Amino acid sequence: MKSWLLFFSLWSCMASLVSSDCGSPPNELNAYPDSSQNTEGATITYSCHAGYVSGRRSKYQCQNGAWKRTISGRCTPKQCGHPGDSLNADFNLKEKDDFIFGARVEYVCKEGYQMASQLNFRQCLADGWSNDVPHCEVVMCPHEPIAENVIITSGTYEDDHPVPFGNVLQFDCKNANLKLNGQREIYCTAEGTWSNPFPTCKEIICDKPDIPDGNVQPDKAIYKFQESLSYTCRQKFKAATSTLSICTKWGWTPTPVCEPLTCERPNTQQVGYYEKFKYNIGEEVVLVCQTGHKTPTNEQQDTLICTEDGWNPKARCEPIICSTIIQDKRIIFTPEYRRINQGWSYSYSYSYSFPEHDVIDYSCVYGFKPETKTKITCRLKGWDPSPKCTAIICNKPHIPGGYVKNGKAQYKFKETMLYACQKKFKPTTITTLTCTERGWNQDPACEYLSLFL
Repeated sequence: MKSWLLFFSLWSCMASLVSSDCGSPPNELNAYPDSSQNTEGATITYSCHAGYVSGRRSKYQCQNGAWKRTISGRCTPKQCGHPGDSLNADFNLKEKDDFIFGARVEYVCKEGYQMASQLNFRQCLADGWSNDVPHCEVVMCPHEPIAENVIITSGTYEDDHPVPFGNVLQFDCKNANLKLNGQREIYCTAEGTWSNPFPTCKEIICDKPDIPDGNVQPDKAIYKFQESLSYTCRQKFKAATSTLSICTKWGWTPTPVCEPLTCERPNTQQVGYYEKFKYNIGEEVVLVCQTGHKTPTNEQQDTLICTEDGWNPKARCEPIICSTIIQDKRIIFTPEYRRINQGWSYSYSYSYSFPEHDVIDYSCVYGFKPETKTKITCRLKGWDPSPKCTAIICNKPHIPGGYVKNGKAQYKFKETMLYACQKKFKPTTITTLTCTERGWNQDPACEYLSLFL
């Protein structure tokens, strides 16, 4: 009985010891406990890992074999603040979402600059940002020798000194008979190289121009500076500019070019609609003139043909006008006087030009007679009928039983003729006749004498 009581007493003590052990402390994010005690009633406090901070620290107590939180705390990453700007560089946040412990920023140089620091980044550590702010320096282009006869007209270029990114140099030749062989302007690139090689100067010469549709004089392979040539174009081609060109530093000036002869679309509403604006030799368009107008060939419409000299006939419509000023001095026009408005009054004036459909009269000078009706109308092709005066002529008449004494074949106006009758005939009129505008003033005749008389 005593032995059993002793065993029960020992078991009770051991059970009491086991029930008071709380085991390992609980895990706290970014923190660690300051003690390893885990017996009943033990209290542990948590501290933040390096790089983390907390407003208050978490605390636990071992109660009845379990850890019970008595104070709640939280460890958050430490703030490092702005990492610092770098002249001629930008930075990017590569790790984390803010400038907190563990964050990493990388600096990238702007165009034309290169990293001069050994490290191009900063790391947010427990005690702040690592290393200094990286810095960038300008990219430089190497100094290169200037060729003979080349001068720099713009830009800074000192002996044996490199040139910073972006600087521009402009070149020219010392003498007028030389020209640059290369670019007139170069610049220092972001890669530290020149945009183009440094130019040289060479003698100005011009090769014989290639003119597929023309010929040059003088005809030779090479021409010197300021030397000139002339050129001609073959048929159906024309010179685009002056036919005299001079060899300059820019080449032939002006450039010798032969271009096809063309006609521009006539700039007149009387020409029908055409999509083309230029026409080759031989192509046609139709010109239709409005009422009261005519083409240069006195037609209502014409087919115009593109020739080497332009449109033929000319692409124009002229008012239909008939003139009384003509070279035939035998014609006398007798148009009506025209009423002319002169502001508040009117006057009457003789006109020398008449539009289509106007009607006038004409007559002939002394000794001539009209060949047409004397009332004429202005039409498309001129006066209708065309006025014409011819000399008044009387032909030598045939007189049965008689004869003409002065025997001419024709007689002019007002000229007289004498006739006589043969034996056994006598005249029926007077024997002296006059040539009038209607012919002989009388018809000459010889009457046979009766045997009974």
